[in-house]
Amino acid sequence: GKFDKAISLQEVALSLTSFVQDGIDDLIMGINNQLAINHGQLAQYDKAIAYSQSAYEYALRLHKDTSTLTSVLDNLGLYSFYAGYYEEASDYLQLAYQLSLSLPANDTERIRTVSNLTLVLARIGLLDLARKHLEKSISVLQEDDMIYLPTLLNNLCEVCVGLGKYDVAIDYGERALVLLSQPNANSMQNQNGESVLLNNLSIAYYYLNNTSKAIKYAEKALDIYTPIDPNEHALLLANLGLLYSHVNAQKAYEYYQEAIQKMSPTNHNYPMLLSNLG
Repeated sequence: GKFDKAISLQEVALSLTSFVQDGIDDLIMGINNQLAINHGQLAQYDKAIAYSQSAYEYALRLHKDTSTLTSVLDNLGLYSFYAGYYEEASDYLQLAYQLSLSLPANDTERIRTVSNLTLVLARIGLLDLARKHLEKSISVLQEDDMIYLPTLLNNLCEVCVGLGKYDVAIDYGERALVLLSQPNANSMQNQNGESVLLNNLSIAYYYLNNTSKAIKYAEKALDIYTPIDPNEHALLLANLGLLYSHVNAQKAYEYYQEAIQKMSPTNHNYPMLLSNLG
């Protein structure tokens, strides 16, 4: 979890590649890819995108295998999504998905690409298509692939909330929570995946008029959240502001104020936050 230190070491390694004689391009591609991943873990998405783009250029130059190309493109699409570049994210992830179709249906990279593609599809309103992709991916999972199941279930939970199918969303979300609570459970792919899952469940319970349970899940989501991405953190706070607006106006105001302080004014959710605070 010491991503800053890892980045420093990888940057030194990258600066020393001029002394390597054989396999230099392959080495540079690998370092760029790791730098992208570590910057992504720190929510430094523009840097992650730049390193991913460099890794992809080297991967093309080296005529890397389909799985490697899919993986690099998948990272590029995911970081573009988190940075708010949805059109670019869609392009990268659609290309990754097309490449992944030549891989077995239960291939790790194919499943991961579908999982990330559905985030973009949901954001741009293609919820039914996102749900179809996710359900198909879950249906072909094998025992070795179960590490992805909580993430896929969480994505389904979020998609079904968007479709207004709140009971179904809760079913998927609660199944993911059960998996995560088991001994030696696989963690979510996203470092704050469990917080996002709990927040999705809180929204579903809210729309089913179960405010007390919605608050319980939202507070737990905030409690376990690792503050990496200020915009994501702000959305958790804003959700609590919305929930408490029905039971405690002062608490709602405090959550909204904190959310506004954390969120970037250029984020597409910022006007909504100002409106809710008003």
